[in-house]
Amino acid sequence: MRVQGDTVTVTGGSLSAIITGSFTAPYEVGVTPSWNTTVWMDQASKTATQFVVQFGTAPGVNGADADWGVTDSA
Repeated sequence: MRVQGDTVTVTGGSLSAIITGSFTAPYEVGVTPSWNTTVWMDQASKTATQFVVQFGTAPGVNGADADWGVTDSA
């Protein structure tokens, strides 16, 4: 099992973020945004090199960070 993660900066007004990397299927994703919002992963976007995270509320005009983590089977 391999665990990896980082912080992505989400542009102000954006309702999604693309996370890139090298992920071995199957993998699980966790995301913790720094602003008050709902968050989910677009399952159809999940590939070996990226996934898309969706937010119910966009961050403010200055943007905000979201921490993410992936646990995969490698």
